[in-house]
Amino acid sequence: MDYLSANIAANLKRMRKSRNMSLDAVAELCGVSKSMLAQIERGETNPTVTTLGRIASGMRIDFRELIEAKYENDFFLSGDKMSPLKKAENEYRIYSCLPYNKKQDFEVYRIEVEEGKCYESAPIGENALEYVLMAAGKGQVETGNRAFDIKDKDMVSFVADKEHSFKNTGQGTAVFIVFSVSV
Repeated sequence: MDYLSANIAANLKRMRKSRNMSLDAVAELCGVSKSMLAQIERGETNPTVTTLGRIASGMRIDFRELIEAKYENDFFLSGDKMSPLKKAENEYRIYSCLPYNKKQDFEVYRIEVEEGKCYESAPIGENALEYVLMAAGKGQVETGNRAFDIKDKDMVSFVADKEHSFKNTGQGTAVFIVFSVSV
């Protein structure tokens, strides 16, 4: 389940319960089957925009309330169930662990790079810093004219105003955790 599906699942369940409504009652209001609503609440399906529109309309809520992250509750997202945001087969996979939203000025990504491969990133902007934690393996982070060789548990930081890259210089899959912060 990716972060958007997790948000929808948590928000729908929270709103339904806060109104003391059963799945049957919500299904009747929204014109969406009880089984589909249950699957959405469990994060087992990615609902269409049409389905989300029916739910929002039936429950008389703004569409954004279904998809936005709520931070008053704890949050768990299984890394094994995340879908890549971007990937190149047998080269790299990018996962959005904590997406940017207007309530926070940062986002978190996990970048997995296969042995001997490299992921190249476009500049983010002169008001953005990236903090990179090497979670597994051995790699090189290159930005502008500088290259940083890092290994498991090392960290590097840089202004993300230039193209930068994440290269696997070790064996197996290298895992980079990237914290992108607006300053």
